[in-house]
Amino acid sequence: MNRPVAALALAIGLAGLAAPQALAQTAVARVVMLELAGGAPGICQNGYVFSRSGASGNSLGSFVIPAGNVFLITDIDWQYNAPTGAAEAGQQQTLRLSAVPKTGGGFGVIVLESTITLSSAGQGGTSATVHTPAAINSNATICTDITPGPFSGGGGVQSVIIRGVLQAGWMP
Repeated sequence: MNRPVAALALAIGLAGLAAPQALAQTAVARVVMLELAGGAPGICQNGYVFSRSGASGNSLGSFVIPAGNVFLITDIDWQYNAPTGAAEAGQQQTLRLSAVPKTGGGFGVIVLESTITLSSAGQGGTSATVHTPAAINSNATICTDITPGPFSGGGGVQSVIIRGVLQAGWMP
């Protein structure tokens, strides 16, 4: 390899190493972790909302996508316990995340689905990385539902954790 080509290859390699570190330094404040929390009926049909967790483990309150930003969902973890336990072994449960307009209006648009098959004890859970991030803008609220369910009451969804990144910019 001649010297100019080798120098160019080295420069590209070094630039490639520096870019992720710079991205990590600027993106940390935009990383979001949400946990499912109870709430009063409102925009979300079942009354459940998501609470943002701080880096030190403290709750930062109900999550609202800031104006002019898009929330990109990159990962989801969730657990389900069947109310009747082993009687529901082998049954599938599908968790859905929806973007619901803040003005209300039904269930909104489903942006992510995740399905599990319950164990012999009627329990299940999964952690999933989203290959194409689901984007939700600041005019919407993130709502969740499960089918066939039930969502809660003597069993149901035990936890939902969503991870993602806030990105400046608006999308219709």
